[in-house]
Amino acid sequence: MLLSHAGIAAVINSNRDKYQAPERTLSILPYHHAFGLVVGVFMVFNEERSIFINTQVRDLLKDFQDCSPMAVAVVPIHLEFIHKRIRSTIKSKKLKVMFKLAVRIGRLLRAIGIDIRRKLFASILKTLGGSITDFISGGAALNPDIVQFFDDIGIIVINGYGLTECSPVISTEKLNDRKTGSCGKPLNCCTVRIAEDGEILVKGENLFLGYYKDEKQTREVLINGEFATGDIGHLDEEGYLFITGRKKNLIVLSNGENISPEAIEMPLLQDEGVEEVVVVEHEGRIVALVYPAEQYRGNEEYFRQLRDNYNMQAPSMRQIADIRLRETAFEKNSSRKILRHRIEV
Repeated sequence: MLLSHAGIAAVINSNRDKYQAPERTLSILPYHHAFGLVVGVFMVFNEERSIFINTQVRDLLKDFQDCSPMAVAVVPIHLEFIHKRIRSTIKSKKLKVMFKLAVRIGRLLRAIGIDIRRKLFASILKTLGGSITDFISGGAALNPDIVQFFDDIGIIVINGYGLTECSPVISTEKLNDRKTGSCGKPLNCCTVRIAEDGEILVKGENLFLGYYKDEKQTREVLINGEFATGDIGHLDEEGYLFITGRKKNLIVLSNGENISPEAIEMPLLQDEGVEEVVVVEHEGRIVALVYPAEQYRGNEEYFRQLRDNYNMQAPSMRQIADIRLRETAFEKNSSRKILRHRIEV
């Protein structure tokens, strides 16, 4: 894939209108991917800020302690990991009632202009180095419940959307301009259009030059100057961009309904027993493949109950016929995205 200096510069300069890196950041994303390099490094260097480098994911919380970052660029799996670790600690210390009360107090006070979240949750924030104020998330859809959780304890999650072909950012939120579930508004270096089938099309300075030595594939995605992202989404009346899933991941049921597996996976991921989940179609039925959290492995009764509880609240078209447990985690790429095409049911 061929990216241009001009395209990367357009993204960096356009994004400055929305967010500028604070004094200390922690870099945890791989540099051979555009998101990790451009957002995690180039944008930070452009503000002449300090970067601390994480060595491996299992040392993430230790690195938070060592460098006390103010901001971290992440993909959703990192937020899910941190969220579940915090939740697990709250549960093990029997502090669930106290935590809920503190959240309620924090929300009530904010409604009248008083913000004491960082005092209420100082012990939790201390486990993340004590200075963290922002997570910049990209690479996949975010669960609004996780965004709300971090907001309640005093950390803003700034959601963005893009692909490597777009150098790699298309849209982002601003600190003071966010809408639940959205990826913010497109950068001023590009425009977004939604095709009739819901696919997101992008045009602008940030587009790549083409796939290296692959003119056929380049022609398939670059049509009349627009890049076909392969993602499904919509723009609301205020210009906020919402992503609902990947076009190639859509499950087509026998009744003609198109189901986005991500819409089912998100609520399941919120359960403490689910470490990873992928929803697939198998023999005309929707099946959830689950890699359980350690303490729930082998507990088939727990996941039967989870399936029933989920189905009670889900629309009929999104109900799952079965949850199947895995003994090993899903195979992932270096950006921590699950390789769906490698999964066997």
